[in-house]
Amino acid sequence: MGFNGAMDQGIAGLAGAIAGGLIGITGTLGAARLTGRSQERAQRDQWRRQIRRDAYGQFISKASQAIAAAEVAHDAARDNQSHAADAYRALVAAEAALEEAYVLVMLEGPDEAAESADEAHSRVRAWKIAVGWLLEVSGPRVSRDRALRAAAEASMLSTDRLHDFTEVCRKSLDDQ
Repeated sequence: MGFNGAMDQGIAGLAGAIAGGLIGITGTLGAARLTGRSQERAQRDQWRRQIRRDAYGQFISKASQAIAAAEVAHDAARDNQSHAADAYRALVAAEAALEEAYVLVMLEGPDEAAESADEAHSRVRAWKIAVGWLLEVSGPRVSRDRALRAAAEASMLSTDRLHDFTEVCRKSLDDQ
């Protein structure tokens, strides 16, 4: 073999080492990039889940408060108690706070959660309107019997729809 043959083998070996090193570096960089993307996606999913959980929790809390206020206002209006107007004002405020939480769920939640929140919010709003009818402070004049029936129906449906919303949220958070 001679000097040129040994030199050719040396150059070939050096070229092979360089090529192998470049392949190794490229593989390492590619793996790091994939790991970074995967980690970024996991962090984004975690952040999204937290945002949804906060929105759902706020809605459930505000809906529970509005339902409690509606019960007090409903009872006071039905029984013609002296504090009925004050109880109704508290219900109006609680329903307004629920509206803010509702908007968050509509923005952050998947369609199923948004639809379920809409149902729960609508039932609480219907209850507020029916109590207003009893007190003759909202909407067109309605017979007392009709207002009592509407309030009783909204009462049952509000609690049921909030329960449904809670179940939808649990499932949504478990699926993420």
